[in-house]
Amino acid sequence: LGLKVHLLPEKLLQSIETLLNDTQERVRTAAAIALVTLHRFSPQVEEILRSCVFNGNSDDRLTAAQCLASVNISTSDIIHELLRNYFEAEDELTREQLILSLAKLSQRTNLVYSLAGEYLNSADANDRIVACKLFPLLKSRPNKDITQKLIHLMWQDLNSSVRRVAGQALGKCGCGQAVHEEVVVRLQSLLWQDRVEALKLIGYLGVLTAKLMQPFLKCFKDDHVSVRDHACRTTYRLQLRDEAIRNLLIDRIEFDPIEKVRYSAVEALGLYGMTNPKCRSVLLWAVRYDKSSLVRAAAPNALVLLEQVSEDIIDTLQSRLLVEKDPTVVQSLKEAMEAYHCNVSQDVPIVQEIRNEVRKLNTKNTIWEKIMNLEKDLRLAAAMERLIAPVMDKVS
Repeated sequence: LGLKVHLLPEKLLQSIETLLNDTQERVRTAAAIALVTLHRFSPQVEEILRSCVFNGNSDDRLTAAQCLASVNISTSDIIHELLRNYFEAEDELTREQLILSLAKLSQRTNLVYSLAGEYLNSADANDRIVACKLFPLLKSRPNKDITQKLIHLMWQDLNSSVRRVAGQALGKCGCGQAVHEEVVVRLQSLLWQDRVEALKLIGYLGVLTAKLMQPFLKCFKDDHVSVRDHACRTTYRLQLRDEAIRNLLIDRIEFDPIEKVRYSAVEALGLYGMTNPKCRSVLLWAVRYDKSSLVRAAAPNALVLLEQVSEDIIDTLQSRLLVEKDPTVVQSLKEAMEAYHCNVSQDVPIVQEIRNEVRKLNTKNTIWEKIMNLEKDLRLAAAMERLIAPVMDKVS
């Protein structure tokens, strides 16, 4: 329908118009579609195309609806047909073509928003997601009813993907202020679930305003584990880079008693992309001493993302590799050393040999044998002392 058509001779155009009266419905439909393309629209063409939208086969109905939309006819039956095909489309090219028609009609009528909004109530989560993605592509702002539905989905939908795209749709549709006020309220809610959902939305949108900053920073020391965990996981999705946020991540690595929070903080610190001497030392400490294998496995990767190769980093990685037993951590250490261009293959046999010797020395039988030998030596020394003591007395 967007094709440029060369002007045809008037006689040929009249012949096509004659086909509008053909006895075969599909011939009449084809003639009407051709005349719309040739900019020869008429009431008779409109009548034939409307009839096709009601009664034609699926392909003809869609083409007829697109033709009518191209001449700005925006009745509910046409919009219904366009939307039905949009939601049922299995490829992006078809959807892109339909978006052009729907966007054009949305400039003339709110029916597009109203009818598309019905899909927000669908039991199928995929329909709700597709509807949320459609609204920012239309040409006018959504009405209050659609905005409220999107806000409801953003907070209440059971599907996390629906919640995410609903929040993104609101931001892209110019309803950011409504979203912002909701986030501020929920971030300071007494319910930890509200605070978690607010943090998730901040992560989806990637934006942290000045008004949100202080409530957001408080979440790093929240009493509830999930709030602290999501605060850490939100940071690297933010466009903002701030020392206060980095320092709170470091604080969680050092002092949080929950391993999944420390893990999220280590991972986030690496992805956040800001370092300083304290950050470096905390990550090196985590590699060596953190009691959680989850944290020890994450720390080498964070070091690679943040720090240039140096002797103390390589020494720490090699030292930990010497004693580490967890296979996931061992793999992480090896990958970090390879990323720093340290030849792991040459060191591994030596490390393995030392490790094996240490293990041999610490087996139950070896330790028992050493204890027995030690007791034997002690008894021998005591016996010798008893024998020697009387002799020394006689000499004296």
